[in-house]
Amino acid sequence: KVPTTFQGWMALIGKTLAPAEEVSPFKLGQIQQLIQDVNKDAGLFVAPAFVMGQVLFLIAFVLYLIAAIFAIVLDFDAAECACADEHWVWLYVLLATAIPT
Repeated sequence: KVPTTFQGWMALIGKTLAPAEEVSPFKLGQIQQLIQDVNKDAGLFVAPAFVMGQVLFLIAFVLYLIAAIFAIVLDFDAAECACADEHWVWLYVLLATAIPT
């Protein structure tokens, strides 16, 4: 079923990106929850901004993971060549796999 409201779309996107949130090192939802615990009105006021920020961050995070995996797969031959230890390919492999976790 296709949502027809903004909240419906945000719920659908949030449900779709939930697995990426588990891996993500940055969790805006927890910050918003802390604000709401301190002051309920302030927490409810900033909730839409935090939801939008979290959705945009998770989309960027998933795109980064996809780009990193494609780059590693496409550049695997360069990592296997005899001169690989003289180049920066290993640094990229390390960053592409370590940053998301």
